[in-house]
Order: sequence, then structure tokens, then C-alpha cells
Amino acid sequence: MSSLLNLSSLTSVQQSTFVKMTVMENGLPVVIRMSSHSVPFSITESDGQTYSYPAVGALLNVTQITSDMKATAADVSITLSAIPNQYMADIIANPIKGSPVEIRRAFFNSTSSQILNIPGNPVLEFSGVVNNFSFEEGYDNSGSQSVTTTATLVCSSIMSVLAKRVSGRRTNQADQNFWFPGDTAFNRVAVIADATFDFGSDKANAVSAASSATTTTSTVNG
Repeated sequence: MSSLLNLSSLTSVQQSTFVKMTVMENGLPVVIRMSSHSVPFSITESDGQTYSYPAVGALLNVTQITSDMKATAADVSITLSAIPNQYMADIIANPIKGSPVEIRRAFFNSTSSQILNIPGNPVLEFSGVVNNFSFEEGYDNSGSQSVTTTATLVCSSIMSVLAKRVSGRRTNQADQNFWFPGDTAFNRVAVIADATFDFGSDKANAVSAASSATTTTSTVNG
């Protein structure tokens, strides 16, 4: 997804994590950006536009992302600490599962805190969706005596999502129109979907037997 970073000539660097997540709120997509950097920082994303990432510092934590030679289906956990209790209703009321997530990592000069001017920096380390989430409440009994919440989002990579895909297609007219616009081959699927066919039933056998008896009687009488 990105070029390799050459940091071999540096003795020390600073790094910060930048998280972008798109959630649905009242039926509309809302983009949330945040970073573990000490100050707000702007990043140019894949659409060529530059966006500002608010700094939340140590309140944002992302589990280690393994660097492999090829794309893998490893999961990543994003932890947000010290969420005020009044924001919990908004988080729970809006769907989080399935929200697209992108995680980037930027490297900075350890002395000047300026971003390193090297190809591929910042690097896109993870692309996936939120697979699950959990909340843990904590009570501060010193000073403010407030309740804060820690949210943990378990994110699955795109490779993991593709591995769980459902193969094949549905045999209804909507899917037929999607793949072959104008084709009416499945128009009657909805009509015959619940139809009952008594193949081999007693009723069908009785009709067949009665038909055979009538044919035999006609032959004898003739």
C-alpha cells in the first residue's frame, strides 16, 4: 500500500499514530480523525486532499501492527481513554461495527519535532473495518470524582473481510438486473418461491391410479 521507509541513517526518531474512521450518524457519514501526536497535524490522504488531525496524545493507543512482506489478515485494537460520560450515549446510539478505519504512522525528527522529509512518510499501515467494540468505565475518586470510559475498537483488516465474503449470488430479479440489466429471466421467482409441488404425494398417486383404472375399463368394454 505504501513505499518502504528508509530510516537507516537516523539514530533516533519520534513517531505518532493517525487514525481516520468513518461512522454513520443519523444516516449520514461522519469522518472522525485523531492522532497520538502532541499538537494538531495535517496529513495528505489518498484523495490528494490535506486534512487536520486533532491531537489526543497518550489517550489514543493502537496495538502493534506487524510489518509483513505481503498483506495479512491480522486484527488491530484501537483504545480511546478518558472519554467523558456525556459522550457515551452518542457512541452507543450510532452504529460503529463495519465502520471503515485507516491507520497511518508518521515519523518526526527527535530534536526538532519536524516531520522527516523522506518518501512514503507518513505511511498507511492499516486499512479495515471495526469488527467489535467494548467499553470499560473508571471512577476518579480524587478531585473531580468523575466517571470516564475507555473504548476499545477491534478492527479487522481488508484481507480478513475478503476471507469471510459470501460467494455466489442470489437468484432473484434484483440481482439479475444488477448483473444483467433488462433480463427478465427471474421475474417469476417471487411468484413461485412459496409454491408447493406435490411430486410423489398420495394425491398425485391416487389421480394416476384412477386414470389407469379408467383406461383399463374402457379397453375391456371395447
